[in-house]
Amino acid sequence: MEPQLTDTQRALLWEELIGADARSNYFAELAGSYLRRQQVATWSVLFFSSGAVLAVVISAAPTWLRLLPPILAAAVSLYSLIAENTARSVECSELHFRWNRHATACLRLWSGMYEKGASEGLYGLMEKAAEISKTSLKGAKVDRRRLAHWQDHAVAQRRAVLGTAA
Repeated sequence: MEPQLTDTQRALLWEELIGADARSNYFAELAGSYLRRQQVATWSVLFFSSGAVLAVVISAAPTWLRLLPPILAAAVSLYSLIAENTARSVECSELHFRWNRHATACLRLWSGMYEKGASEGLYGLMEKAAEISKTSLKGAKVDRRRLAHWQDHAVAQRRAVLGTAA
């Protein structure tokens, strides 16, 4: 039985699969990073706030030392408010989920490339990828080095499972 996808279409599907895998892993890592930043900020505010009470109790401490913890607590609170790490983590988790589902759809098509309608399925997947891609994080810059790392990881992982495809 002949594949219903041309060599070019199979190469496009392979690239779609690798791209979806890489983006899924990238956004999962990014979600964890934003969550860790928020946890550090929260614990820092707690620590500096506790330190402020201790500094006030110890009246022998120099004025600058008594003022430092509340200033640091306020600064970290301001950072936490402006950075929106929790919201960014949620957005990244959603993008991870969507790209992971897209990768699964690509695998489904890869397995069904001998079935009629495979070509239409490929172009449907490409449209879906464009839709997911237009969702972006406000003000976030893509870390191309990390994304390249995840792309290399996806290629190695998929070649091990599917064999050399493109």
